Amino acid sequence: MRRIAIAGVLIILVAGGAGWYYQPDFLRPLFEKLDSFAYTKGKFKGDLEVRFFSTTSGDGHPVELILLLKPFGYTDSSGVEWDVPEGHISDGASIPDWLWAVLGGPYSGPYRDAAVIHDYYCREKTRKWEDVHKVFLEAALNRGTAESLAKSMYAGILFGGPRWDLPKAGALGSGVMKAQLVPTQSSKPAPTGKSDKEAFDELKAWIEREKPTLDQIKKRVEETRKAQKK
Repeated sequence: MRRIAIAGVLIILVAGGAGWYYQPDFLRPLFEKLDSFAYTKGKFKGDLEVRFFSTTSGDGHPVELILLLKPFGYTDSSGVEWDVPEGHISDGASIPDWLWAVLGGPYSGPYRDAAVIHDYYCREKTRKWEDVHKVFLEAALNRGTAESLAKSMYAGILFGGPRWDLPKAGALGSGVMKAQLVPTQSSKPAPTGKSDKEAFDELKAWIEREKPTLDQIKKRVEETRKAQKK
């Protein structure tokens, strides 16, 4: 029995030393579980201090905004700094509006701090959209968001959130960012007859039922996006 245990440990160590290139199917759940704790290595820089206020969009809809009263940021599990300057104005538009109706507004849950960072970098576009969306997931988990909720929000952002071709150095680099004040996604039915919200509801139910890995979530989201465009 001890030999089997030792052999198992050796397999894990060899796989880890090889950069996780070879992951036998029966060990993948373990690797994913270890990866899921990466968020504990991240750290927020102080507490979020904001002032809430309201305004009206160009088409007459009320919009809730927050003004960052002091610099805020997050250091992710890889040591990358995600700083947001004082004076940043955020409307949460980087999180699709139909996602708010399902899971709550961008500033109403434990993921609020992650939403501020995500919103800022979605507007800056100075980093890859994949990294910006992933740091939302990590930061949300770090602030205590339940794993199933955080993964569902991550899937929703991958599905309907903003994407851009390449990071734009210096784009929108001023200290104060203007709010977008327009919906990021419409819940109007796609050509398939299924709305974005309906497609997301299916993704959310699948995540809660199957407990997929992040790679599986990304693959499923891309498949859903393609289906919506048909």
